[in-house]
Amino acid sequence: MKKKLRRIASVLLSVVMLVTLCSCMSMESGLEFIDENTVKVYTQVLMEEDSLESLGMTKEEYLDSISNSESSEEYEGWESETVEVEVDGKNHIGTRYYKDATYETANFEGVDSGDCDIDVSVDRKGSDVTVTVTYKNTGSLSIDEVNEVSQYIADGMMTTSFRIAVPEDCDVVSTNGNYNKDKREIIWDVLSVMSGTESEKVLTVTFNKPLTEAGIIFVDKETLTVYSQILVNESILESTGMTKEEYIDSVSEDKDDWETEELETEIMGKKYIGIRYFKTVEYKTGTYDELFDDTEVVLGKDGSEESLQLETDELDINAFRVTFPENYKVISSNGVHKEEINEILWEDELSECISVKFKKPLNILLIALIAFGIIAVVAIVVVVIVVLGKKKTTLPVAPVYTPPVIPEQITAPVEEKEEAAEETAEVVEAAEETAEVVEAEEETAEVVEAVAEATEEVKKFCYNCGTPVKESDAFCKNCGEPVIKQ
Repeated sequence: MKKKLRRIASVLLSVVMLVTLCSCMSMESGLEFIDENTVKVYTQVLMEEDSLESLGMTKEEYLDSISNSESSEEYEGWESETVEVEVDGKNHIGTRYYKDATYETANFEGVDSGDCDIDVSVDRKGSDVTVTVTYKNTGSLSIDEVNEVSQYIADGMMTTSFRIAVPEDCDVVSTNGNYNKDKREIIWDVLSVMSGTESEKVLTVTFNKPLTEAGIIFVDKETLTVYSQILVNESILESTGMTKEEYIDSVSEDKDDWETEELETEIMGKKYIGIRYFKTVEYKTGTYDELFDDTEVVLGKDGSEESLQLETDELDINAFRVTFPENYKVISSNGVHKEEINEILWEDELSECISVKFKKPLNILLIALIAFGIIAVVAIVVVVIVVLGKKKTTLPVAPVYTPPVIPEQITAPVEEKEEAAEETAEVVEAAEETAEVVEAEEETAEVVEAVAEATEEVKKFCYNCGTPVKESDAFCKNCGEPVIKQ
């Protein structure tokens, strides 16, 4: 019988109490969901306090017998505490072993719960959390043993249950257990599995929790909007009897220089309401240490690439979101990039540093001014080359008229006139060519002077945004800052 009862009872029970069947024992395992990502895993065994006298034991001796039992070694690394609760109108005392875990790490691995395995699965979809616990008997009892155990249970000598407690601000959507709305907990009787009369039992509950989110919106090249918000399923308010106004008032906080707005949205077909806190800040490279509590936001720059880094260890939120304008290019990120709306989302696992690298679009006006400057410089170079080339051209030398030597025996006045006319025509032609060269030089000088004047007009640049400005400008046409006279 002792062997059979060890399979039924908790591994925490001492040999003494297993032998004496004069008391009612209560064993309970469970999960207590504390906040957005913390859950307490526990197992406890309680004994009716009045029965201790019949055993000749004090409270202290009873608790020592539990802590010194061989099976308690399985809870190495767990915390322990003394528990006193009322069961069926009678005070019970015992020891609870527990450990803190996340939604993802909650389990009972390494713990022998009376020849039973307890498998825990927590699945989050949006604001819904679904918990599935598979209670499975791994022992083997004969038909006679099962009958004996059933009789022991029928005599009311033991109760064994599994309990899940949900946070106060959550509403139970569905469950196959017994839901106590006032205590916000669900109870299942699992003694049939521990006794072997049932091989397996699947426990399920889905509860809905508020959605908390923070984020940064890159409005433009000079402005950021930061925000934090909380949303709750409207059905939760209906179950608690709160109005929208009462809920908004209950979650509102006083935040200096932050603006607020009420939110109404639909998520996965369910209506959510809540409140958002936001403020606009200057977009600059450096560290922001007052945007979120106990969290630094760092904006860096490396050449044409910019980066955002944020530690999330201290942020008590479900999600973080970064939104860029559509013309920003995301280079890399450790979040989920939704390209169609150019935003990056981090959910559930927010223990790591948020990291994003991106590029801002180039300034079209600045590109145009740079292109104009390059064209102007090229034009000046071309003009100078042309002018210098023409200056090096050898000008034709006007022939000097030399009277022809006329032999004395030849006297032909007509021929002399023809030759003189030809020589005069050549002199006139050379003079015209010389005039054309001089005119070309004068035109080239005018072009060089005009380019120089244009260059002088745009040689200044705005100290604030770098846009070229004219000598005569009083204010920058791009950013409006006063032009400092040099």
